[in-house]
Amino acid sequence: MNKPTLFLCIPDHPFPARKNGISIRYQPIIEYASTLFDVHMLVVSDHEISTSDIAEAQKLCKKVSLYIRKPAHTNIGKKIFNRIKSFVPGNTPFPFLCYDEDYISNFIKQETRNIKYDVALCVLATYQHLVQKNVKANRFTLDLIDSPYATACRKQSGSIITSIDNWLIKIWERKALKSADYACYVSPLDLKIGAGKNIDHNKVGVIPNGLYVNDFLNETLDYGCQTIGYLGHMGYAPNIRAALRLYRIFKEIQPQANNSKLVIIGRDPAQAIKDLALDPAVIVTGTVDNIWPYVKGITVFAFPMEIGSGQQNKLLEAMGAGIPVVSSSLGNSGIGAKHAHELLEANNDNDIGNAILSLLKSEKEANRLAVNAKQFINQNYAWPAIYKSLKNTLLN
Repeated sequence: MNKPTLFLCIPDHPFPARKNGISIRYQPIIEYASTLFDVHMLVVSDHEISTSDIAEAQKLCKKVSLYIRKPAHTNIGKKIFNRIKSFVPGNTPFPFLCYDEDYISNFIKQETRNIKYDVALCVLATYQHLVQKNVKANRFTLDLIDSPYATACRKQSGSIITSIDNWLIKIWERKALKSADYACYVSPLDLKIGAGKNIDHNKVGVIPNGLYVNDFLNETLDYGCQTIGYLGHMGYAPNIRAALRLYRIFKEIQPQANNSKLVIIGRDPAQAIKDLALDPAVIVTGTVDNIWPYVKGITVFAFPMEIGSGQQNKLLEAMGAGIPVVSSSLGNSGIGAKHAHELLEANNDNDIGNAILSLLKSEKEANRLAVNAKQFINQNYAWPAIYKSLKNTLLN
């Protein structure tokens, strides 16, 4: 018996699995979807893709179509025209315009010619209108992941043009929601901001990222002292800012922290992060083959996030590994863990420092939080539970 068919339009190649937020989310989703569907994955990528990563996708997908974007050359007249056009509510907002849109549209049309899919799933709203225009399907679904409007508001510059653009992004996003048979966000906060108050929960919901809870290794790296950890892609601006803030907090509490060290774990560290390793009390791992021994050796993780959006995968990973966590309210907003039960929530530098010290000084309290955190992750963020939601919504 033939499987039903799934068309997946995705704005980056989702392999390797820990490359970025999209790959963290979609490598396991594709793995699961391939058990239910013949998957045709169409990737619109800003960069070349390695043959090994393509081969990994081909193991799971019946067909992989790759569109590699090239720099688009356009004249000033067209730029002005598109800027004016973007002011029409419902049109693609200026920050999301693609000058190679016609080429992408034709590629989608050619790759899906004479095929009718059971489900067409678009990841992010950028190409959704092109999928609905060119692809024949019984059902169209949309995964926005983070709310474009929420993300735009966090970058607010205060200018009138930016305020207008943000308002137009809100209208465009909500139009995209209405055009889909089902749409989802990665966190309740993104749903609340992006979809607004009048939400049809039969058509719009939340599907969080999950963890492979059995993948954590028992191997632990011994740092030789108590450690305060930060985890994340260290070339990403919100992580850079949070890690630098944590370093400042660490230096304030260092005299009371029993000769502990600050350990920053994550790939592609920016120069500002590399420079922290000049301090003998700081370890910057850089890109490593396997993060888990480094993670398991941490005494306390701290995530003093000030900017960013959506679900913080790094919190899930730290909590799932059974390490106590201190987080800002923003960091926990997409997770929903209970303060003082599954993590400690603190927002100003003094409170964050005191929370870290309390866990360094009380092994009993640290262990209690760690056990509760791991149980919370197993119950709410293990991929098998999330797969059930996927099957009944995006993949239905």
